[in-house]
Amino acid sequence: MRIVRLPVGVLLPAVLILACAPSKPRPPDEVMSPEQLEQYVQSLIDGGDPPGISLLIVDDSGPVYQRGFGWADEPRKRKATPDTVYQWWSITKILTAVSVLQLAERGQLQLDAPVAQYLDFFEPEHSEEHEPATVRQLLSHSACLDDVGMKIIGWVHFRAEENVPQLRFAEDKLREHGKIVCEPGSEGRYTNLGYVVLAALIEKQSGQRYEDYVRAHIFEPLGMKLSDFVYTVAMAKHEAAGSHPKNLMSWFVFKFFLPEQEATRALVDDRYGFRHLYSDEKGSTGAIGSAVDLGRFATALLRGG
Repeated sequence: MRIVRLPVGVLLPAVLILACAPSKPRPPDEVMSPEQLEQYVQSLIDGGDPPGISLLIVDDSGPVYQRGFGWADEPRKRKATPDTVYQWWSITKILTAVSVLQLAERGQLQLDAPVAQYLDFFEPEHSEEHEPATVRQLLSHSACLDDVGMKIIGWVHFRAEENVPQLRFAEDKLREHGKIVCEPGSEGRYTNLGYVVLAALIEKQSGQRYEDYVRAHIFEPLGMKLSDFVYTVAMAKHEAAGSHPKNLMSWFVFKFFLPEQEATRALVDDRYGFRHLYSDEKGSTGAIGSAVDLGRFATALLRGG
């Protein structure tokens, strides 16, 4: 029998996730009516984690169903609605991908060109041993650029004015973490760092800050009035409070990645409520918005843009 020893850096987060994962209701085998869907979603809310959900279903004609369940912010007695504003985290990558494809359509970049043709600092460790990684490969997570794992939990700030240009952020993080770990194009390897680089590419080729480009070319044309990369006055009225149970995982996060006193607003019924939290890596995880706005974006994609 062969014994495989996993590195502690891989094993510990996996053990923590398994140890802290709450038991969830089993999803139905099929849903034949809105009432069945609502019954299942409400069973999730009744379990207490998550405390609230905003649900929107669209087709290419627009929304066909929308409803909020539970609390967006229980201490403030704010119910979840379709207009509730949440952190989008990795959904942001779709905004970034669309932005890159827009620039390609305008002839401002080529998808199959090497990334280094546009960003001269794109020199990850071991890149000289392989074929140059291309823009298309970054988009499809096949550039073999290593991910940074749980380190991204600490790549946040708490004040909107601390947002940094993605060109500078990408150069700093590539120098610190960039590494090519296989032949580009040979396999898929999910990487947040790759989408940090794509945000920098958008800044370089458009001449705009990443956030300003997305506002001008996606949010504003689609009427996404409750979406941005900072909390606007309009968004603040609908804001959901980020939260997490007080458990071994939260202890691990506060011990190694986030300052507990700065990050949290309250501890109610053994559940932390978080303050405003902004991601440093805008192109990978930086967007904030409502379910209704996300539905506008999804409808545009279903209609071919």
